[in-house]
Amino acid sequence: MTHERTRAAWSFECVLPTGVKLKSWFYSDSEADVVKRITEYLGAKLIKVKQIDNPLQDITKKTVEKDPIKSNPLFKSL
Repeated sequence: MTHERTRAAWSFECVLPTGVKLKSWFYSDSEADVVKRITEYLGAKLIKVKQIDNPLQDITKKTVEKDPIKSNPLFKSL
């Protein structure tokens, strides 16, 4: 018997026991596993969990919108 595993990317926000707010993402098989990892392993209070399609694309898009790449004048003179 074969087991098919579908790993999805999940973004989350939580508050650690130290009071630090953490926002990140990781791959997991299910939302229940995500909640278990955050609450039991980290001991954190979960604020929100969301499945994301392409985390690297989302991160890149947000970074580019927030901090656009500026051209270096030195390269323009070459």
